[in-house]
Amino acid sequence: MLVRIFSCFLLLAVMLNGCKKEETVLEKGVNYSGPLVVSFNNYGGYVKYNAEFIDKWDTLSYEVKIANTTGTAKTDIAVTLQKDDNPINEYNAANGKNLQPILSTGIKLIDNVVIIKAGTRKASFRFAVNPTKLGSGTRAFGVSILKVSGNAVTVNEDDLQSRLVVEIAALNAYDGVYYLKGEFRFHPLYAGPFDAGETIELQTSGVTSIDQFCTIWDEYCQPFSVTPGNPFDINRFGGIAVTYTVNPATNLVTISAGPGNATALEFNVPGYTSKYDPAKKAMYVSWGYRNAAGSLRQFIDTLTFVRKR
Repeated sequence: MLVRIFSCFLLLAVMLNGCKKEETVLEKGVNYSGPLVVSFNNYGGYVKYNAEFIDKWDTLSYEVKIANTTGTAKTDIAVTLQKDDNPINEYNAANGKNLQPILSTGIKLIDNVVIIKAGTRKASFRFAVNPTKLGSGTRAFGVSILKVSGNAVTVNEDDLQSRLVVEIAALNAYDGVYYLKGEFRFHPLYAGPFDAGETIELQTSGVTSIDQFCTIWDEYCQPFSVTPGNPFDINRFGGIAVTYTVNPATNLVTISAGPGNATALEFNVPGYTSKYDPAKKAMYVSWGYRNAAGSLRQFIDTLTFVRKR
């Protein structure tokens, strides 16, 4: 009897070991009987593209796909796309951002209709941007799937899948996060060296121009020490904003009033030449202003590159 029971268990083990493992869904493929659904290819409604800030057209390519099956189209599927600012507005509201649509002079939708060929699941559409023609501020391109046709197909009802925001960050060679330290001169109380202990941003405003932006106050401004004997105590000294423009041939820096500047500035400060050191990736700049009595107040700043934004 024991021999028979053992033999039965042995036979059962052999049978189980010989059974073929159940295939996974991906191994078998998806047998989907309903209408096919088309969406963008796993972007989640938003992507970002970093463009070099030069006057040329960059061509970008993104994909649409059949989203609800791993099978392929039995016949060609035509996907019609359209420029659409609504996704930008919705993205701003959901994420507390302030993206603005790219100016019409800075964008070209190359493919407004693409074909997902029979036997495939994906197709690519293209648009081109000119980083120097996007407009000021942070710009983005919104695109949506307008309609689809062929193979009994429909558009994905999920807006995050059927709409796409492409943020275009146009950055020149000097754009980045910089560490700030320097000296404030000719003030009766607060003159002296300062070390911000913080980074600030130089943000692209032209082919070789950057605006100084203080992230600690989220505005265009100039931080420096305001407490005598404490080089790490920083504050604003009025609504001061500056723009630096580098001459790539000489590395000399020209300084001008930046966005939102509320102070009359004096840029030809005697005894100092503003320049950029490409080897150290550092800005050595000086500028100033005069008070109501006509007395000069001068900043001498060293801005050392830390990283790209």
